[in-house]
Amino acid sequence: MKKTIHSALNPVLGDLVNSFRPGIYLSVLYLFLPNILFLVLGSFIFIDRAFINIDYLLFPLLFAFFHRIIVQFCFALTILADATFAIAPGFHFTHNTIADALKNISNLDAFYTVLYALGLIVVVTVVSYAVVRLTFIKYSRFEVLTGFVPLCFIVLVSLLDYNLSPNFNKDIYLLDHNIANSTGKNVFRMLRHGAEVDAEDGQSIKETHSTATDIISKKISLAEKLPDNIILVVVESLGSFEEEAHNSFLESAFRLKNERKDYYIEVGKVPFAGSTASGEMRELCQLIYKTVKPNIGNFDASSCIPNKLKNIGYKTIAIHGFTGLMYSRTQWYPALGFDDLIFASEFYAENKNLKKCGTTFRGVCDDDAVKKISQTLDVQKSSKNFIYFLSLTAHLPVGETRKTDFSQSCKKHFEMQSNATICKHLNHHYILLDQLNSIIDSQAGKNTAFIIVGDHLPPFLTLDIREMFSVDHVPYYIIWPKT
Repeated sequence: MKKTIHSALNPVLGDLVNSFRPGIYLSVLYLFLPNILFLVLGSFIFIDRAFINIDYLLFPLLFAFFHRIIVQFCFALTILADATFAIAPGFHFTHNTIADALKNISNLDAFYTVLYALGLIVVVTVVSYAVVRLTFIKYSRFEVLTGFVPLCFIVLVSLLDYNLSPNFNKDIYLLDHNIANSTGKNVFRMLRHGAEVDAEDGQSIKETHSTATDIISKKISLAEKLPDNIILVVVESLGSFEEEAHNSFLESAFRLKNERKDYYIEVGKVPFAGSTASGEMRELCQLIYKTVKPNIGNFDASSCIPNKLKNIGYKTIAIHGFTGLMYSRTQWYPALGFDDLIFASEFYAENKNLKKCGTTFRGVCDDDAVKKISQTLDVQKSSKNFIYFLSLTAHLPVGETRKTDFSQSCKKHFEMQSNATICKHLNHHYILLDQLNSIIDSQAGKNTAFIIVGDHLPPFLTLDIREMFSVDHVPYYIIWPKT
């Protein structure tokens, strides 16, 4: 009797297992393989991404209706979108701000941008071709459709039923980490509601923030005397280390904390959020601004420091070695109160032989651009000046840098395999700050104040380096005249 039952069940069980084989095979190819790949990469580089991207569940279904070339193209686009959204937080972008960032890609250096893009396209093409090819070799369209639909249904229902993903509009979920997400949904929302998102961000920026420039605002509000010249330098990717020993090493090397008889020195940290433009708005207007391109209609620009200083007789000048078209700085800098704008175009109009530095953000080297501060102070001796300088050269990925004494001491201090990478970056800071020190020394006794502050942490993608930096604070140095 038992043999008869087993004989009857075996074919049924065999058919049931065989019916699920395509689903198991395809789930490995389309669901687990790409998601596990991102999980593995996330252990080496900074990736902020849910464990599962459910978009990959759609592709086996597409095989039943579309040619494999179309499926491969869509699969490649999904991987690209997934990678973009996964890495974006490393560069301080969210799904709300990626669109603005991508609009400015034409302003980047063409050679490096094309080189990186081609490398990414080749990798994605090879991966997508291999996955799609493996599907057609193994199963027919009918087997793909019938074998994968039940699995898709089970996965989607389980995610919805157990509230594991807040992205499915659930108020409660079981885990602190969002285990499932949809890049496709984020892309659709970004394309459809981009304008609404910008308006939303604009409403939330009126919150005051602890900044390095608070000293200026307080003195203006109290009608206290200000120095004749105020120099504000926002340093690209100047972060604060988690270990104070590293911060102490840099403070000593940068010499900004050194006691000076003509200046008061203040060293501290301020909170940061967002990208470079966010750091600029933090220091120029004391506002938290989360978008990459400030909307000047969403805040009262008259309260920004350049406008306040201009109203009490200061000449206001902004200097940056990259194109002013990037994030539309040529539009919102004047609204903040800057009279004179000096970007890369102005530098090269004056001297077309100036050397270029950097990789994707390739422009006037900081050591050339910072000379404009000294020149301006010499030319504008009879007026009060507010000079704002946004540095460029330390923007990651950094370009080559000249050897300095700091290079060797840095490698000795950071005794680790990645010290060459981090010291190359820090050497750009050293070169800039060494020149600023020279200007500070030359202005001793001349009633000139200096405020030097970072915009955000350096967005290293390598996880072991990134974890060395504070994720929410950047350093500042105030060198204020005693006169």
